Amino acid sequence: MLSLPRLPVPPPRLTGHDVDTGAGAGRGSRARAVLRRREQLHTLSDLRPKSQTRPLFLPAGVDRASRDGPVGPKPGCRAGRRPVTGSGVGRGEECVPGGDAALCWTGEILVPELAYVNGVITPLEEARVSVEDRGFQFADGIYEVAKIFDGKLIDLDRHLARLENSARMLELPLPMPLPELGRTCRDLHARSGIEDGVFYLQVTRGACPRVHAAPPGLEPTLVMTTRRLSRPLPEKITAITVPNNRWKMCACKAIALLPTVLAKHAAVKAGVNEAIFVGDDGLVLEGASDNVFCVKDGVLHTPPADGRILEGITRGRVLELAEERGIEVRVAPLPLDEFRAADEVFLTSSVLTVVPVVALDGRPVGDGRPGPVSTVLREAYWDFMRRFRDVTDSPNPSGSSSPA
Repeated sequence: MLSLPRLPVPPPRLTGHDVDTGAGAGRGSRARAVLRRREQLHTLSDLRPKSQTRPLFLPAGVDRASRDGPVGPKPGCRAGRRPVTGSGVGRGEECVPGGDAALCWTGEILVPELAYVNGVITPLEEARVSVEDRGFQFADGIYEVAKIFDGKLIDLDRHLARLENSARMLELPLPMPLPELGRTCRDLHARSGIEDGVFYLQVTRGACPRVHAAPPGLEPTLVMTTRRLSRPLPEKITAITVPNNRWKMCACKAIALLPTVLAKHAAVKAGVNEAIFVGDDGLVLEGASDNVFCVKDGVLHTPPADGRILEGITRGRVLELAEERGIEVRVAPLPLDEFRAADEVFLTSSVLTVVPVVALDGRPVGDGRPGPVSTVLREAYWDFMRRFRDVTDSPNPSGSSSPA
């Protein structure tokens, strides 16, 4: 992993809502603008659906002081010292000393991480949902994760189409029509100003007193967040295989992710980066949070989207890119022994993009280095992201509406 260079000029020192007026006071105008920006987040125009009468996350009569407790430096932010760098802080971004954990120095501006909850936008750390929400109590919800690259939401329309399909599978109503949901996503992204990060979208069936069968007429809970990438993306990883203990609706991107969490824990315990699920029939399925590919004798192999895996958005793009480049593709069941004997293995996801696996179950894959096909497809996907233009019916952060 590359070490991060320290910024040549430290950011303005912020303590609570006070701007430093000492030796660095010349930078106060920028700091005051940032604080004004943060205050404006509480007074933005209401974006909630007309049927929604109030947000779920702030009970009436509860003030910030009693809710949040004493104000002070957040973890990773040391008041009155130089910006924090190193583990957990990436891409030239540094935490603001004594400031909000949700505000981060990028060398140009302080960028807030934002949350949207049922029409109300706040700094990420201040967002709240009801403890009675069915997503919290039953994992009764669905989600999507889209990549923010170079100020663009990559393949948002495909993510929303998959969200709609997941909602249909669970008979879960969406909070608004898909075009309006897309505009709301793009609006939050534009307000955040984040250039490289992750956009998270979650819909649950809503909040009500705890009962297994949801009563009719619940208002769905819509939560969206924008976050920066916390560290550079890896250029290669290692993995293990684990038994598949997930439910049978893997084509639905549901928030019930306990088997995935346990698989990730197993990977960490084994000292590797990822876990790959293998069915009882010995067929390789997918990674805990990604799709799997392998290459043997120049042929690209990947398991079919037959309901046992999630049909990944990046997976689909990589298959298109492989076809464009004349790479032979075989979408078919993938036995574990063939997978282990592959010349190359790589994984795809919205966040990781395309990442080669150089060791599997403690043995090197091929010669233990990223192979030529995975390297070509990784470069092709990054080139696709650079050229990507979001097609919308309203302005978008990239400033263009022409197709890729």
